[in-house]
Amino acid sequence: MSWLSKLRPSRLWRETPREGLSHAEGHAPITRDTLAAIKELSRAVRNNPDAVEIYLALGNLFRSQGEMERAVRLREGLIARPTLHKRFKARAWFELGRDYKRAGFVERAVDAFSEARNIWGDTPELLLELARLHAEQGEFAAAAEHYRRLGHATAQAHYLVRQAELSRESSPSQARKALDKALAVFPGSVEAWSARLAGIMENPEKRGGDRLGPVMSQAYHAVDPKHRFALLELVLAEIETGEQARSLAGLLGTLCAEHPRDRFVVYYTGCALLMAGDLTLARERFEAALDMDSEFWPARLELVSLVLAEKQPKYGDSGYPELAEHLDFFLGQARRVKRFVCSQCGLKRERVFFVCPRCHGWHSIAFRERLQD
Repeated sequence: MSWLSKLRPSRLWRETPREGLSHAEGHAPITRDTLAAIKELSRAVRNNPDAVEIYLALGNLFRSQGEMERAVRLREGLIARPTLHKRFKARAWFELGRDYKRAGFVERAVDAFSEARNIWGDTPELLLELARLHAEQGEFAAAAEHYRRLGHATAQAHYLVRQAELSRESSPSQARKALDKALAVFPGSVEAWSARLAGIMENPEKRGGDRLGPVMSQAYHAVDPKHRFALLELVLAEIETGEQARSLAGLLGTLCAEHPRDRFVVYYTGCALLMAGDLTLARERFEAALDMDSEFWPARLELVSLVLAEKQPKYGDSGYPELAEHLDFFLGQARRVKRFVCSQCGLKRERVFFVCPRCHGWHSIAFRERLQD
């Protein structure tokens, strides 16, 4: 058994794939070109053992292919050289930290990053690795602090909201402070506004249900127009009762009056009305959304569902019950279409996301307004 194997956790040790990603979504399997590159770089370091940059590049290739033990051994061999320049030693410690992080050895990763920090100081790439490491470990306050030092307000606000979620039950006052800080750091934070609205909706008597309308309007104006759909989607997900749905539909109706050409608020108003059981008004809203954009497929999907519900008895009476069955099948398939997409790398998702799990783009989410998007 190798030395690294002895350090592995008791469960089957393996690379943990990023959330839900497959080879087809961005993680390519090992290729002949990669194998050839590893072979050539291995030959180069044998012929020129002082070529530190080649060693570092080879280690990165090993890591990219999951050969963590070889990557770690290579970094440690570099670090052990007494004459290695500080610049290269810091880089070797940094890459060793990334190796350990990817292998799941968090404490060893932190130690390696600390060694790199002692030489480098707080470089942006080191702070970013530390921020991501703390975030992955659920240490959201530390992650927010690292992103603050990076000047990344979007990410800082995001992890302040995550910290607020952790503190909501044990320390509501701390949770409110974290949300306030998130909005102070980034006033357009979809996460912070949706969390604040969810808190009011969850306990309207205690938290002032009459504040929901003003806060909704404030949030809608503060959020970037291209991300308003995400705010509406998250608020709609908080609906649990018909009464809540009717209340939200009323508030969204007010937003519709303020933004009459905004098809998203019109569409989500229709969704709230549908949840409240007001099918006639819901249908009117979906039709209005289609009037603005005839290719806005989510509104058309809801309209088809409503029409089918009306016509199903007639299909049965006319001897075509299988037509309704086929339509039901296609509607079910259509509802499985992933509605959200990363505008940077094209990754599709069925739920709202704030950082793309493939390219790590922050707030890169977009709504797939057309099926071909």
